[in-house]
Amino acid sequence: MDHEPSLRGGVAGRPGTRHLLTLLATLACGHATAGYTFAGQAPTVEAPHAKPSLVVEHAALRVGGTTTLALTFEIEPGWHLYWNGLNDTGFAPEWTLDLPAGWSAGEAQWPVAHRHVAEGEILDHIYEDRLTILIPVRVPASASPGEYPVTAHADWLVCKDACVPEDAEVHAIVRIAPREDLAENRKPEFEAARAAMPRPGGELPEGLSWKAFGRTLVARVPGATALEFHPTIDSPELVDLWKTGRAEGSEITLTLAAERSAWIPPARYLRGTLVVERAEKQPDGTETTARTGYLLGVPELDRGHGETNTPPDSPEPGAPPSAPDARGE
Repeated sequence: MDHEPSLRGGVAGRPGTRHLLTLLATLACGHATAGYTFAGQAPTVEAPHAKPSLVVEHAALRVGGTTTLALTFEIEPGWHLYWNGLNDTGFAPEWTLDLPAGWSAGEAQWPVAHRHVAEGEILDHIYEDRLTILIPVRVPASASPGEYPVTAHADWLVCKDACVPEDAEVHAIVRIAPREDLAENRKPEFEAARAAMPRPGGELPEGLSWKAFGRTLVARVPGATALEFHPTIDSPELVDLWKTGRAEGSEITLTLAAERSAWIPPARYLRGTLVVERAEKQPDGTETTARTGYLLGVPELDRGHGETNTPPDSPEPGAPPSAPDARGE
């Protein structure tokens, strides 16, 4: 059976140069090689700190159809993996899919991460306990019925007090048949994974509004108990994000490192995930915190879509209002 590898996944979140030396020094520790084999070195017996698996959403798929793979990491308590956005030290899991000839993999979906601030103003965005990445796979109309193996060659950095590079191969079978059939026993797993993802591109939190004062951007979401912003690596640089990237309450203030060259609505100018936390009352009377992510800077957004913006010449906070001009504006 002919196979061809897909594009490599998960490469967006390499660490910034600011703390790259810190990461290299951590990896240089004697115990940082546990679970990882170098050329000429016998494999260690220590179990991996993150165990990957690969499952297919469909028990059977028709030719020309699309299914979803779940690449899941079960993470040892106290350890963490990294998001594929901006991180000061770690980098996200990467993988290569071996797919049958003519098959194609789409863009992977990553769940909303958590901020992790370490001593030295080091900010990372991480996952603890469990990470599931969803990868859509399309089968060509020319495929024949049968069972097709799919392999993911994955490598990742898992960290606690030190960081350990690990790798593994995981396998799954995609069955092509005349009739499509979802795997009912996997339905809860995929439902939970999708619930942890940011909302679809173009969707913003209800009532989101922005105020812009020069390089300062203020976002407000009515009813939020806390707000966070997790930037992608290509988002405009923000000042002191380790401190300002989370705010309690319904407003968050972010400061750009440089002026914007043109007036672009903040939800389009910034690129990353706006995380909104809200208190939810449970049937037993207790309260839990719900975290929902919204993608900023995606093509689906346009001005006026779910947000309001102040004009680009808004005064600095605390400045007296300007006198009206001859037109009375």
